[in-house]
Amino acid sequence: MNKRPDKDKSKPVDTGETFCNMNVEGFRWYDAGKDEPASSAPRLNKKERRAAVKASFSATIMPFLFFIAALTLAALGLYLWLK
Repeated sequence: MNKRPDKDKSKPVDTGETFCNMNVEGFRWYDAGKDEPASSAPRLNKKERRAAVKASFSATIMPFLFFIAALTLAALGLYLWLK
C-alpha cells in the first residue's frame, strides 16, 4: 500500500519555556553576573516544619525497621549455620 504522511498533524510550537538553568560554569555562554532566581521552597513555620519532619520520619521508619530485621535474621541464620 502507498503510505502518505498525514497532512492534518500540526507542527510543535516552541514556547521558549526552559526546564532547567543552562547557565553552568564551564559553558562558553556562562555569565557569572546573572542573577539566580530565588529558591521556590515555601517558608514553613515551626508547626508546619515539625509536621513535615514527622511525616518524613513516619514514612521512612518502616522500611528501616524491615532492613534491620532482615539483617538480624541473616546474622542469626549465619550464626546458627556456622555454629
